[in-house]
Amino acid sequence: MRMGDDRFERLIDLISARTGLRASTQDNRVLRKIVADRMAFHRFSSIQEYTDLLSSDTDENGFEREELTFLLTVGESYFFRDKGQFQLIRERILPELAERRKAERTIRIWSAGCSTGEEPYTLAIILSEMMSDFAGWKVTVIGTDIKEEFLKKAKRGIFGTWSFRTVPEEIRTKYFREYNGLFKLDPLIKNMVTFQRGDLVKDAFPDSAGALRDMDLILCRNVFIYYERKAVSAIVEKMAGTLREGGYLIVGHGELFSATTNMLTPRMFPQSMAYERVKEGSTPSQELFRPTYFAPALSAQLAPAPAINPPHVVSAIKKADWQSVLFAAGECFNDGNYRGAIDHLNKFPKEIKGDFRSLILMASSHANLGEYTRSVGYLHKAIAVNRFSAEPYYLLSHIAEENGQLDDAKENLRKVIYLEPSAVTAYLELAAIHENEGDFEKARKMRTSALAALKKLPKDEIVGFYKESAENMIKFVEKMLE
Repeated sequence: MRMGDDRFERLIDLISARTGLRASTQDNRVLRKIVADRMAFHRFSSIQEYTDLLSSDTDENGFEREELTFLLTVGESYFFRDKGQFQLIRERILPELAERRKAERTIRIWSAGCSTGEEPYTLAIILSEMMSDFAGWKVTVIGTDIKEEFLKKAKRGIFGTWSFRTVPEEIRTKYFREYNGLFKLDPLIKNMVTFQRGDLVKDAFPDSAGALRDMDLILCRNVFIYYERKAVSAIVEKMAGTLREGGYLIVGHGELFSATTNMLTPRMFPQSMAYERVKEGSTPSQELFRPTYFAPALSAQLAPAPAINPPHVVSAIKKADWQSVLFAAGECFNDGNYRGAIDHLNKFPKEIKGDFRSLILMASSHANLGEYTRSVGYLHKAIAVNRFSAEPYYLLSHIAEENGQLDDAKENLRKVIYLEPSAVTAYLELAAIHENEGDFEKARKMRTSALAALKKLPKDEIVGFYKESAENMIKFVEKMLE
């Protein structure tokens, strides 16, 4: 059955409007086949009949939107998907939340777009491993998905070997029982999670009378890549309102480099970026910028700065004392004690002037305290010491983006790419800025360049900031380009 181009284009617009999905980015041939299959299912003889169905406000329309969402997205999931993010959750996020919630002794977690349940069950396993921290607490883990078929499988708690492709053998042995080639989840873990159907676009949340409220942690990973920008902004706004103050939203890498609501502030950890719910009446730029991890570790994929410090820099003091100060400052920084890092470095103000790593550490610490002007000053001094390092420009781009100076952010990211053509992070962040500005062609070019850079790396090489193998990053970027 032939579909007229004009009618098909109008249908694409309608699908995007009804589902929030980026239907226009799908391969035209694939999308036409999906529509043809759905028309055949409903026994429609014309594209207008299918258009009328999607335009209606009926239960049948809701069922059709669910099917289209399923067909236009990838429902793949597996346990401990993205080890870096789960390391972040276990080692930093959950201990921080435990400290904040110790008075009421409750913690509430939502896995949005949970597919067949591997993600919320992974969270339950992590919580079980940390039971000494949460003994006697009321722990809530909720998984939602639009596809009822996925939720039924999730509730069964039985999985095939493909769901364990990155899971250590000891975890699988401890929490699953094997029979007939399948693996059944321990009932104690299974009972920690509840599932319910959820439509991120159409549903209203927070729901004061329901379960989706007062969340401490929301995971919505590898979901936003399928949605139109307006839909993403609306969903994020609702999720921000669903979080308690100090709660976190974690998304897939590259999906949401800048928060689209003033209720969230970005925190960049070595493993991943997370978004923290700010206090009522405050803004991200006023008092909660401290989290953003402008650290030397962030640029692990950038070339190390050559040792070009002037010989006289350390001659006036004992080298051991200087190294001790640097080590102590670095320890403070990694613990989030940015003022302490600055205080340590200020013990030797003259030596800082010519030492590249110290200048970067000072700049990073001031940035995390919201002291942008001082941070920028140290970064320019670092550039004067080593004009061939991409790192200062990378940090300058983040500060510019946080201040809403997107032209400056883009210019600094371009300098990073000029100095380090293999800096995958810079390509992807530049792509995110272009996409947020509505320039999808430039965003696509940047992601294509990132993909080309990734394909030059060994498959098992870990890509700095993302803590993922090049092979996995290639799959992720390819998915974004679909």
